[in-house]
Amino acid sequence: MELNIYLAVLLVCRCFVVEAVEERSSNSSERSSTNASNEFSEPSIIPLENIAFALDEKTFVQLTNMQLLIPADLDLGKIDPDFSKMILHVNSLLGSLEVKGDYAIFVHNVIVPPYSSQGRVHMKLSNITAVGEMALALTPAALIVISFNFRYHPESLSVQIVPARHHVVTQELRLSKELTAGAVGGLVNSQVEDHLNYYVDAHINFILSRITLFTIGRKNSELLGAGEPFTQNVNIGDLFDEMLVDVRKEILTRSRDEIAIPDFQRNFTEKLETKTINGTFEAVDGWIAGLSTLKRASNVSLSKHGDKFVLSALIELDSFDMAYDKYEAKFLTSEVKGELDGTFLHRKLTLKVSMEPKSDGTCVTALKELRAFKFNGYRINNITEIGSFEWLKIRINNWLVGFFQVTIVKDVEKELSVAVSNSLSHFDCGEYLPHLKIVTSSSSGTK
Repeated sequence: MELNIYLAVLLVCRCFVVEAVEERSSNSSERSSTNASNEFSEPSIIPLENIAFALDEKTFVQLTNMQLLIPADLDLGKIDPDFSKMILHVNSLLGSLEVKGDYAIFVHNVIVPPYSSQGRVHMKLSNITAVGEMALALTPAALIVISFNFRYHPESLSVQIVPARHHVVTQELRLSKELTAGAVGGLVNSQVEDHLNYYVDAHINFILSRITLFTIGRKNSELLGAGEPFTQNVNIGDLFDEMLVDVRKEILTRSRDEIAIPDFQRNFTEKLETKTINGTFEAVDGWIAGLSTLKRASNVSLSKHGDKFVLSALIELDSFDMAYDKYEAKFLTSEVKGELDGTFLHRKLTLKVSMEPKSDGTCVTALKELRAFKFNGYRINNITEIGSFEWLKIRINNWLVGFFQVTIVKDVEKELSVAVSNSLSHFDCGEYLPHLKIVTSSSSGTK
């Protein structure tokens, strides 16, 4: 759109004011004077960075003490969440904002003596429209914003230059035009947009914090014994738990609750007086058990990645043991043999599952990620026949902790990943129609 710049010299409080107005729409209208007066009641005052630039090779300008005034009643109005895509669309009229500060102009000319001018600058961005989208993630506690992209379009931009002296110089006319439609005005607008992003994001997050998940979908089922279809609301936590039930069945069916682990061997040294003595420790016929005891250990979050919904949560093994049926330790002429077993204090993993609805009504569910989150704290509960080698027990414990973190945890991740993938290949997420129902904390009903 071609910009029409109107410059005028106005007399205000016995000093000259230079005003530049950028008209963006001939059909647009300002808000009523009543709204305008309320709009800036008790505004938030935010300092902006100083800007220094050259109008030409002889004229330099500094903008200092710049402040952005954001009204206390900044309101986005109606927002439009699209839960089928996990996107929130925003197209809202925010109102008007003001930027105020000081300016100083320095002119160096070889023909005439150098001079300077200074005064106040006042910019007003009227009737700003915020347009953009926010990507959402969904948890039982709240909807949260994971990314956003906004653009801000003021209906008009006006700039007033108020010189400290009673005459207007040509450079001040040029400054007003530069702030209205030049690159310097773009620098100011960039700072304004950064702060608007913060306020708009905070405002939307406040709105979203009042929305809690009620259901993710409707599962088509049949009334017990009646043979008639009915629709059952399903919470995302229940949906995730239902998946884990299938995973547990898969592990038990394949008899993979207990699996073998690699043998372990370690050489060690002990200093006796002036001599260093070598020893060995070896453990064989090892196993881990408890893979089928997995359960959900956190709330479930729901996010959208392309065409796929992704459910994420922490899972935990209710019990998890690691043992070796045979160990042998040798030091000097002594030798002990026995067995050992222990358990883990922390047994948590991260599980992410993708659900991809198809146009034909079917839905493909697949494992997206499974990895150890907090899997440590191994403690030997029992080690038989240790006898005179009791002093070695703590070292054995620490060796096995390191061995698990480097080697065995990968076996755990692999075994559980196979079980999850196998069970999800039979999980029909097409039973869950693309429907989201939400409730707000201020209302008992749904909307």
